[in-house]
Amino acid sequence: GSATERKASETQTTTNNVNTIDETQSYSATSTEQPSQSTQVTIEEAPTTVQAPKVETSRVDLPSEKVADKKTTGTQVDTTQPSNVSE
Repeated sequence: GSATERKASETQTTTNNVNTIDETQSYSATSTEQPSQSTQVTIEEAPTTVQAPKVETSRVDLPSEKVADKKTTGTQVDTTQPSNVSE
């Protein structure tokens, strides 16, 4: 609460010219404090769900990356040859 209020005051100084924005910001700060808690719960669940698929994807990614690396290296060599000719 206090941290948000302090930031709001700082923003008010910056947005001194636009008074309408100041009013909207104070409203936003209060409304954002409530959803903040709900967001925290979602954030905690998110990493757990992401971690599970990450392990499976990592295993598939490893072979995929090796194949992609070889293809990329081949392309790099091809591009280097014409580059030298151009120079």
